[in-house]
Amino acid sequence: MVEKITIPMLVANACGIAVFSMIIVNLIREQEMQAERDAILQAKERMESELRVARDIQMSMIPKVFKGNPPRDEYELYATLRPAKEVGGDLYDFFMIDDDHLFFTVGDVSDKGVPAALFMAMTKMLLKGLAAPGLDPADLLAKVNAGLIEENENLMFVTLMCGVIDLRTGKMLLTNAGHNPPLIARADGSVEWLKLPAGMVLGVDPDAHYTTAEASLAPGEMIVAYTDGVTEAMNPEHKVFSDSRLHDLVQDNSSNSAEDMVVRINDAVTGFADNAPQSDDITALAIRYTGTKTARAAA
Repeated sequence: MVEKITIPMLVANACGIAVFSMIIVNLIREQEMQAERDAILQAKERMESELRVARDIQMSMIPKVFKGNPPRDEYELYATLRPAKEVGGDLYDFFMIDDDHLFFTVGDVSDKGVPAALFMAMTKMLLKGLAAPGLDPADLLAKVNAGLIEENENLMFVTLMCGVIDLRTGKMLLTNAGHNPPLIARADGSVEWLKLPAGMVLGVDPDAHYTTAEASLAPGEMIVAYTDGVTEAMNPEHKVFSDSRLHDLVQDNSSNSAEDMVVRINDAVTGFADNAPQSDDITALAIRYTGTKTARAAA
């Protein structure tokens, strides 16, 4: 009788110990998994914090004061850049080369995220460091291209257009490295695509050749530059904003200020996208040439 009672008790105790052990193992495993989740969460939060800092640093490199220092009467300018991620690869810049010549540029790095942001910063640094009075824009791009190739381990490239406006006359010298053509809003209300030589993208071919084209702005006329994040913005139906929509938008607002033009472009792209995820950086820059006092009086 004792044996018959003891064996079931031993079996029951063994089962209980096994269940208890399984519970302990599961608790330990859950604690380890929770520790891993906490570590992943902390790493994610740290990365997001670092990306926010990187975004702040990158955006601080983009000029936000559009009046000039000191302010100039010969032009009005406005620009915006909206990265698709925390940091992006689009760029714009503008600055006076000398007392009479305004340099401006818009570009788009082939990648996104941190690598593109670094390449963007390098491109911007080279442009500003190499631009000089009397330097032909095509020669400037050749120098920038050579500089980018030296430090391009990730095999990225950048499309870019840039120009110099003579604020005394409105004459422009422009060159292009595979970038979208700008639009010009004429004084009579017409809008035209500015035909520029295609040019090789920057950072790829050490023997790339660039060509400078000439154009001009009369007082009151405007040039609008942008990246393909504008024209290729996509809505939920997978339709793109398109060149034609941008052309019509610029034409409808050709008499507006440079700031209003850029704001309307951004609003139109946002409305068209209709909450679809932003897949590319969006940049737009507008310059209205107002001319010298003498030119304004003559106009």
